[in-house]
Amino acid sequence: MSFSDIPLKGWAFKPGSSERFAAQIDVRDDWIFLIDPVEKTVLSKSEPSQTSLDQAAGGGTRNLYFADGWLFQTEDSRVSLLMQEPLSHRLLRLFEQFHPRLIALAVLCMIGSMALWKWAIPAMVTIAVWMTPEPMIRQVDRATLETMDFTMLEASSLSQEQKDAQNAILDDLRHALGTEDSFKLVFRDMPGMGANAAALPGGTIIISDALVSGYGADPDVIAGVLAHEMGHVVEEHGLRQVYRSLSLYLIISMMAGDVGPVLEDLLLEGQAFASLSYSRKHELSADRFAVRLLNKSEYDSEGFKRFFADLSDGEEPPAWFSTHPTHSDRIEQIDELNRHRH
Repeated sequence: MSFSDIPLKGWAFKPGSSERFAAQIDVRDDWIFLIDPVEKTVLSKSEPSQTSLDQAAGGGTRNLYFADGWLFQTEDSRVSLLMQEPLSHRLLRLFEQFHPRLIALAVLCMIGSMALWKWAIPAMVTIAVWMTPEPMIRQVDRATLETMDFTMLEASSLSQEQKDAQNAILDDLRHALGTEDSFKLVFRDMPGMGANAAALPGGTIIISDALVSGYGADPDVIAGVLAHEMGHVVEEHGLRQVYRSLSLYLIISMMAGDVGPVLEDLLLEGQAFASLSYSRKHELSADRFAVRLLNKSEYDSEGFKRFFADLSDGEEPPAWFSTHPTHSDRIEQIDELNRHRH
């Protein structure tokens, strides 16, 4: 190999000195010469085996160390060929250097991430939900209810007659659904939360005293709210939401059969579900489920619509700022479903 026709140009440093001056490298008869191009004198020479090249990454200068302490610094990439640097190292440096192709690589990474989020993660979520054993789901309900009781809920003051009336509505809806899924009503006072209800993944439905007190005389409204919460359970929104939020680590851990302490803490201790907020997509899906179920039962879906009409009297944030659809959007969807029914 000879670089005598086009010498490697750069800078030289004397042993133990930081003073830099122009220099070049020439190779003849298996010797590497460090030459002063002005004085035409040899500053140092070494056999290739006694000369070492730095392990720098990416672009920038390379340092070539001579056996007697001289240092040659260059930006000429041919130095890697001179020192017979492994091809893998040269390719790595090539990809580490800034180049317009990095923009294309970044775009491809973004597309890949979007595809992972849109298709791969939902597929893994579906598998993880399917593989979640029933005993774990029941334990999730128990733990989450205990957490909510400790942090935000209080004992119900409803009479047994009021509770029995709501359980009768749930039984009617379960019969209309024609499913073996088990649902259980739990009554709690929810300070500051008004007329509300929440569904846990195992079929436990928490219903507030304010909902029963405010709408107990209108069973169609109660039926609409309960049917909506049943939709969350049947369509497994709770597990899907939490698995998606916990992302790849817990999903892969579940698929591999090793739930580990992280999954146990987040699921079995109830922390994840106690703070769970369904997405707008899940809320609208549960609304559609509720309307279809109500139309199969003895209850009128207009009651479900009245519930949202009452809520819409208060100020609500825009849809893009909320985890829930606007009340007007939900009313519009109910009307649309009923029009198609007829």
